Amino acid sequence: MKRREFVTLVCSLVAAWPLVGRAQPKPHRIGILATTSAATTRSALSAFLEGMSQFGYALGSNIELVERYADGEIADLPVLASELIAAKVDVMVVSSRPAIAAAQRATKDIPIVMTAVGDPVEAGFVASLARPGGSITGLSNIAPELSGKRLEILKEVIPDLKRVAIVRNPSIATFAPMWQETERVAASLGITAVPVDIVDPAGIEPAFASMVKNQVQAAVFLSDAVTASQAPRITGLAAKERLPVMYPLNEFMKAGGLLMYGPDSIDLWRRGAYFVDRIIKGTSPADLPVQQPTRFELIVNLRTAKALGLSIPSTLLARADEVIE
Repeated sequence: MKRREFVTLVCSLVAAWPLVGRAQPKPHRIGILATTSAATTRSALSAFLEGMSQFGYALGSNIELVERYADGEIADLPVLASELIAAKVDVMVVSSRPAIAAAQRATKDIPIVMTAVGDPVEAGFVASLARPGGSITGLSNIAPELSGKRLEILKEVIPDLKRVAIVRNPSIATFAPMWQETERVAASLGITAVPVDIVDPAGIEPAFASMVKNQVQAAVFLSDAVTASQAPRITGLAAKERLPVMYPLNEFMKAGGLLMYGPDSIDLWRRGAYFVDRIIKGTSPADLPVQQPTRFELIVNLRTAKALGLSIPSTLLARADEVIE
């Protein structure tokens, strides 16, 4: 056999060799760190994987997930973040302010992608939205004006609304602008805003007791990871006290909440895939500007409204992105 024919034969055999015999590229390991439970995060995670698929990634093929959920136990987040580091993830996708803070303290080397946080600059996660400057980037759900809008929508549902509880967490950096905007709108609507503080899960029952004592007609919850992680517990207490509540996140609606208006959290997770893809391809988080929400949703639960004896105006139903019947 001539040398040229021999080389051609060898090349043909190599090309035909089963793929299992060749070294496969190592999948990129993506760590998921969430304050909530796996069940609560499932639809958001599905949206994230859908976003990743648009960039050519598939679970079990070129990416794998390492998931850690705090189930509402904020104190567990540092340990969970350390577990992700030990698992040698390439990037972390993190879904709340406490989780981002835990990840930031745990590592300066692994890139962190935020899927939602109120004000990442004030929280110290990034230097600025345009130039994050460190190992953290992603999406912010900052929109203080939404707090006032939620109060306006609640007024549509309860026209004689005069006294409303504003449930807040004064320990978070975004509290001040949200509270100021809520007070401003409340005054313009002739409503007395009664502040009620919840800084940890232990404060939830006392907060509802305070609302009952203060004889409020309804409540508006400001965005906060502590209350979001306790959504079923909170909506259960609201039902028990027959208290109409306007919520800031979809998690509460899944647990039977009455009304929700705010950034589309599922869309934020989907958009988080863009940052992960760019980081995998070599872009530094420091050079990826933080993005803000572009989609907002209004959800109305007619079953809960009926249980509370409320009639939802047809004009509001026509504007709703989703009506639960």
